[in-house]
Amino acid sequence: MKINQKSKLFLLLFSAVSSFLILMICTRSSFLYPMNNWVDAQCFFTVGKAMANGQIVYRDIFEQKGVLLYFLHMLTYFVSHTTFIGVFFLEVMAGTAFLFINIKILTLYTDIRFAVFSAVLCSMSVYSSMAFCEGDSAEELCLPLLAYALYLSTKAFKNGKWLTGKQLFCVGIVSACVLWIKYTMLGFFIGWIIVPLLWLIKEKQWKAIGKTFLYIILGVFVVTLPIILYFAVNHALSDLWEVYFYKNIFGYSHIDKDLSLPQKIVVIIQKTAMLTKYAFLNNLQRFTGLLLIGLIGFLFMKGKKQKLSIYIMFLTSTLFIYGGGNVFDYYPLPLSVFSVFGCIPPYLLIRWIIRKKYRQNTWWKDFQNPIYTVITGIFTIVIALCLSVKFSYNIDFMKYQKEDTPQYRFKEIIQQETNPTLLQFGGLDGGFYSVCDIVPNCKYFCGLNINLPEIKEGQQQYLDNGEGMFVVVYAGELHHDNYELVATEKFDDSRMKGIYNLYRLRSIAKKE
Repeated sequence: MKINQKSKLFLLLFSAVSSFLILMICTRSSFLYPMNNWVDAQCFFTVGKAMANGQIVYRDIFEQKGVLLYFLHMLTYFVSHTTFIGVFFLEVMAGTAFLFINIKILTLYTDIRFAVFSAVLCSMSVYSSMAFCEGDSAEELCLPLLAYALYLSTKAFKNGKWLTGKQLFCVGIVSACVLWIKYTMLGFFIGWIIVPLLWLIKEKQWKAIGKTFLYIILGVFVVTLPIILYFAVNHALSDLWEVYFYKNIFGYSHIDKDLSLPQKIVVIIQKTAMLTKYAFLNNLQRFTGLLLIGLIGFLFMKGKKQKLSIYIMFLTSTLFIYGGGNVFDYYPLPLSVFSVFGCIPPYLLIRWIIRKKYRQNTWWKDFQNPIYTVITGIFTIVIALCLSVKFSYNIDFMKYQKEDTPQYRFKEIIQQETNPTLLQFGGLDGGFYSVCDIVPNCKYFCGLNINLPEIKEGQQQYLDNGEGMFVVVYAGELHHDNYELVATEKFDDSRMKGIYNLYRLRSIAKKE
């Protein structure tokens, strides 16, 4: 079904309103929550803050995600230095694009009213899932990028016509954005190109193959060149390579390095199957239920190339996500991009039943009036909002006030000092840097999931030199002659729980 320009503007506005309301409930970055206390999101924000204050990521401050992710969070820092309101609007923009693209995917198969209704509920199932975590993951921000590439390939296969140069250039741009946010999601694009490439080879479309790679490479180049120049000008290209690529590749994998290549392949396949099963079960009542309906439903639909492309993209995405043997709740979120296809089989079944019963299509003409689209949209938003409140994994945290959290309680102590400095020792960033508006003065500003001796050594040297006025320790104690315990807070919100200890430099106490 084609959508005119006026309808596109309406759908875009509708997508923005729907995403705002759903995310207002589902993400802890929302103004309805005291803060987003998820350690990953806080790490992104702290690095963005450091970049805004002149530090160079990887060289001056250590984190292992992509630079584009930190650049986006640097922009949110300019909106607010101490809250996630800027992050919330970043999530809303990503959610708007994701929903709008899903509507466009569904209109390739369904009526516009059904597309609106089911796409909103699909988004709700994604953002209320366990894989969404507390909100503001790299995976979440990449969803519209993956969805856009998925829409273009789906449209191309349905029309039997390959993409234009402009569209391929855009695919290059979005794939490069994924590369510089979190490259483990590039498995999607490897699967994305396989079937079209085989299709063009079979048709002996050599010029089309050359054009495909040329325009995609140009798109990648447009995004990548400014990033390379940024690190080159700041004499940090070696830091970019060493941290983002080398240490991520060899420091994160849980696959035994002593295994032979065939053995590693077998282990990767086994672990991928096991971890995918775990992820599906955890999110079965959310988007993975839709995903399964879509994958199974495609078996009975026309379009061999389209079906094969979807299955290969899903397979390569899964292998790249879980191939390292790691598992975190947010890992399966990129797979939710395929859940939109789970809305198509119910539509086709309903249409078949109605046509079977009425034996004519005149009943459908009664619903072509635009007023029905508006009514459907309003009804859908209300339903999605109610379901978000019912099913979001974060809703319990809404009952807390800022003053209830360790971050704001420690803030009262920390801000008694002029220009305080801080270190999150051992664990990941708990949000104390953002709440207290402190720019880290230690390269290893927190512990990370990647196991590197240099992190512990760097933090230990920082403590030995007494460079931090305050040290926060999560789920542990600090035994160091330079520091004394000044406060302890226990917090349990069902998703983020534990004991936080605040230590102060002894020399400060002596001065007082």
